[in-house]
Amino acid sequence: MRLVDLKTLFAGSITPYDLSFKASEFVFVQGAAVEGIFGVEEGKIRLERYTLDGNTTGIHHAKAKESFAEASLFSDFYDCHAVALKPSRLVLFPKEKVLDTLRCKPDLAIAYIRLLSFHVKSLRSNLELRGIRSARGRILSYFLQIADIKTGIVMLPCTLKDLSHMLGIAHETIYREIRKLENESIIVRDENTIRILGPV
Repeated sequence: MRLVDLKTLFAGSITPYDLSFKASEFVFVQGAAVEGIFGVEEGKIRLERYTLDGNTTGIHHAKAKESFAEASLFSDFYDCHAVALKPSRLVLFPKEKVLDTLRCKPDLAIAYIRLLSFHVKSLRSNLELRGIRSARGRILSYFLQIADIKTGIVMLPCTLKDLSHMLGIAHETIYREIRKLENESIIVRDENTIRILGPV
């Protein structure tokens, strides 16, 4: 979820706390009591779980201007770890203040549900994309999903490296496949924009 949406939603109702974490420092650990919803002002946070063999499995990366731990708002304990991948500056919307605000202001509660609904749809779309076996098909499907219907223009919301993580494709593969699509005149790419020429 976008941090700006949370700040706008709770403006005038909740003043979030500022927090700072060093690289490799835990924001919270699995089983700890839920403090609230976090937002990343600067830095990057990895949500992860430990497997039975002692390895870690990444669940999500929250980068600057994104929020995380929204689902934990209605839980007593965190179900994963959150660790800073680099020095990070966060804000915390305390759980009890958020819940009290949502109870007292139904309009805000509806707006928050709307934000969560949009977030769930985005996650579901990402899961569908990851079900596509070929890297080329996954990349093209993503471009078609977010392209302007009339112009075929894709405004990339992140770097190609971040896109590779989101799509579950090695970033070298992303660059290679996009070059192929350019060479085949299927797309034209500028710095932050891609135009789909087709056919795909």
